Amino acid sequence: MTSTISLRPTLGRRFRSCVLLLLATAVGVVALDAGTAKAADLQSSYGQPGWISAHSSAVASAPTNDIFSQALPSGAIGLDSLYLYASPASSQTQVAVVTSTLYSCWFAITASSCWRMGTSATSSWYVTPGGWRWIQDRSPLNLAFNTGNAYSYFVQLTVRWQTTSGVFLGQKSVNYRATGDLTCATTRCQTSDGYGYFFPG
Repeated sequence: MTSTISLRPTLGRRFRSCVLLLLATAVGVVALDAGTAKAADLQSSYGQPGWISAHSSAVASAPTNDIFSQALPSGAIGLDSLYLYASPASSQTQVAVVTSTLYSCWFAITASSCWRMGTSATSSWYVTPGGWRWIQDRSPLNLAFNTGNAYSYFVQLTVRWQTTSGVFLGQKSVNYRATGDLTCATTRCQTSDGYGYFFPG
């Protein structure tokens, strides 16, 4: 299994090095039980997908090492809980390919005024039919980015279930932008129902 993390090159090195630590420790204590009802909204579904249970967390930092970086405050969104359930299309061990994609909204208008950003990360795990698989290391799906005062941000998780030989079984995309899906782990972070996170200041 391979994984990639997309980080904007303009982010400060110190902030990048702190992202994994913050998301793995400060927010890791908020683990949720698999199957817990969430406010996440289903964006699309194809074939015979399995199920996903997740919860997101965000951190933020305004760089202060020089006057130029102060104009580029940074944020990161990760998952403090992730469970995967196999597709009913096969009774064999499957591969769940999970892609986390960053979306942004123009906060002053409506929640529908959102667009896909260029930041995404993908990783994959084996899942066995008959029970939820808890994903302990979710750091490959962390997303770091530069923030703007007038914008909100959320992640969309897309899961593709396939056989170990690559045969497609199903796919599902879910947005995590409702209050019940969001947790701020730092002070320069707020949440808004339907919009996701925003990072004032």
